[in-house]
Parts: sequence; C-alpha cells; structure tokens
Amino acid sequence: MNWRRADKYRDKISSDDLSNLKDILNDIRGNMTTTQENGQRALDIIRNLMDLSRGAEDAFRPVDLHQLLDENIKLAYHGYRGCGSFL
Repeated sequence: MNWRRADKYRDKISSDDLSNLKDILNDIRGNMTTTQENGQRALDIIRNLMDLSRGAEDAFRPVDLHQLLDENIKLAYHGYRGCGSFL
C-alpha cells in the first residue's frame, strides 16, 4: 500500500467512522515512513559492509560530520554504561 492509495481510501470513508479510520490511516502512513527510513539505514549498512569486504582501495567520499560525531558519541556513551568506565 502506498500513500496515494491510503489517501484515496481516506477520502471514501463515511462520516461516522471518519475520525477513527483517518487516525488508523495516518498511523499506517507514519509506519510506512519509519519502515522506509529503517530500510535505507539497513541498505547503507550493507553497502558499507560490502565495501569493507571487497578490500578495494580506499576512496574519499563526503560524510555528514555531525551525524558521524553523533553516532560515535552514542557508541561511546553506551560502551561506558556497559562496562562502567572507559578504562
């Protein structure tokens, strides 16, 4: 089901059940968006793993520095919580 199809059905709903069904369809739209974002994240991970396993020459590519730092800070934080200290 795509968003256009969900919108098409949302417009055909009777007035009695309109609010409940619109809420459900909005939830479906939100779930679809989340699924798409998680799928893109998984695709990026797979690409990175495939690049690593190929053993090809390293090449420079653009990186979102803020995202990279945010991920590293989160990993460091959870590592610290897991072992109780850095050393």
